[in-house]
Amino acid sequence: MLDAAHALHGARGRTRTQEEQRAWIIRTAAIGAAVGLLAFPLLVFPIARLLPFGNLPDSLAALALSEDRWNAGMGLMSRANPEKWNGFVADYTMVRATAGELKTCFDSAQKAGKEQRCSITIRPVAAR
Repeated sequence: MLDAAHALHGARGRTRTQEEQRAWIIRTAAIGAAVGLLAFPLLVFPIARLLPFGNLPDSLAALALSEDRWNAGMGLMSRANPEKWNGFVADYTMVRATAGELKTCFDSAQKAGKEQRCSITIRPVAAR
């Protein structure tokens, strides 16, 4: 009986108080969160590129930007190279404005089986 009491007395000195336990849990959680935030991009993005279903990195980028994949891609391109992006937008605007005439010309070239000269009319932006 005396040995059991002595063992309990010794164990009591090793136990943590509630405050010590709470502080230990908070420190452990903070360290875990910090390690997780640092490890996530270092581990997940390289692994995602190696996976066979290839568009996971695109989805992760869209998720990181809080946008759908189309708008996230446009945002990434415009910020990566604004000059190229502006050229792309200008070209797209010109093609959209002359889409019918370009399609007619393309179809004529396909039908003839050779190069085709075409004339298109481009209106000023304000007149559209």
